[in-house]
Amino acid sequence: ENEVVTLEVGKYVKLKYNPAYCSITTNVEPSVGGREKVSLFIIMRDGFTFDGWSQDKAIPNGGSVATSSRTYNISASKDVTVWANYSANIVYDPNGGKVKSGGETYNQKYSVVWFRCPNTLTEKDYFVREGYTLVEYNTKADGTGTAVGLGSRTVIPAEGNLTLYCIWEKQTSEADFTTKADGTGVSITKYNGSETNVVIPETIGGKNVVSIASGAFKGSSVERVVLNKNITKVAEGAFENCKKLNTIVIFDRVRENVMKNR
Repeated sequence: ENEVVTLEVGKYVKLKYNPAYCSITTNVEPSVGGREKVSLFIIMRDGFTFDGWSQDKAIPNGGSVATSSRTYNISASKDVTVWANYSANIVYDPNGGKVKSGGETYNQKYSVVWFRCPNTLTEKDYFVREGYTLVEYNTKADGTGTAVGLGSRTVIPAEGNLTLYCIWEKQTSEADFTTKADGTGVSITKYNGSETNVVIPETIGGKNVVSIASGAFKGSSVERVVLNKNITKVAEGAFENCKKLNTIVIFDRVRENVMKNR
């Protein structure tokens, strides 16, 4: 949660803002009828974007933009709360893949009025790369930086803008799997390969891989398995007697606890 401070400006105005993102200068002049003329001027720190002033409520909490100008002039004769609103930008680099909607990168603006750790993009085909599975984001292109799970929270750095790189893993060859029909897709019934790190392809024979059958990996030497985003079911016993298995990467569509299948 962000640490918002409250600054009393004159008799009536309570200003709420975060000095980590901006600095604000104020001026108060008396006016007729007990009113005060209050001027607020905001200077944003590098990497953060000013989203406007609002009264009573912050914009992400249902407040309306009073003005987007850096200067806000108020004539006040009763108590009023003014919010400074701002955001940070996350730049997603497809890092060998493509942005499905087009462009070199995908930019998303996040309000940081309330929280400084926004959620990242979930796996909803924002990025594509044929034959590869997107497994995480990372602060470095080679994956040696800070890993961020798809849809997980990330920390906005003090300098504001953050670049996250897509981290891809090459899918295991279709020839390493035996399948059977399962509705509109196929189910993996047997893993025939020898790789210890298995990345299950999204499609086999042109059909979506949607499930893993009981005994599919029984007794294999796999150590890590990356499911694909189309899989909704992993049958009990799918990883029976896989003594070296220590990691399973799953996506949100899986509705069954795969770890009990060991």
